[in-house]
Amino acid sequence: MRFLTDDRQEGRGAGTAGLERAGAYIREAFARAGLQASFQDFTIPPDAPAVLHSGLGGKSARNVIAVIPGTSAALRGQVVVVGAHYDHLGLGGFGALDPDSTGRVHNGADDNASGTAALLEIGRLLASRRPPARTIVLVAFSGEELGTLGSSYFVQHAVPQPPSTRSMPC
Repeated sequence: MRFLTDDRQEGRGAGTAGLERAGAYIREAFARAGLQASFQDFTIPPDAPAVLHSGLGGKSARNVIAVIPGTSAALRGQVVVVGAHYDHLGLGGFGALDPDSTGRVHNGADDNASGTAALLEIGRLLASRRPPARTIVLVAFSGEELGTLGSSYFVQHAVPQPPSTRSMPC
């Protein structure tokens, strides 16, 4: 949480170097836990309602994904997705509840650095124990503060396809 909420991450706003650093940090944390992690790159749609007047349309964003293959031949095709978003409001503006806070770093400890920290801990614990019967997909989403862009992209481009997904705990 300290790394994600540090002022140097610029509030993890879309299109910032701080958000890029946060994604790299998450990928490295998955790797330290012994998980193979990858980026799922996508482009922020210019016509997304929250993006229309932001200048962020067309910019790159990325989800961070780690997969723990299931051990049961009968159940490994069933997928449980565990996710959290790692982006936040950056320097305020759209989405910030305090209009007087625009231009100040919004660190986002509770939205959602805490969820991202929990996701990393779940990955660490699952990797350090006997792997589960079902396949577990850990996803750190980006673009959520702009309208669930990363999670929508993940669902539309998931492998395996969503019908095999059994649940995504919230």
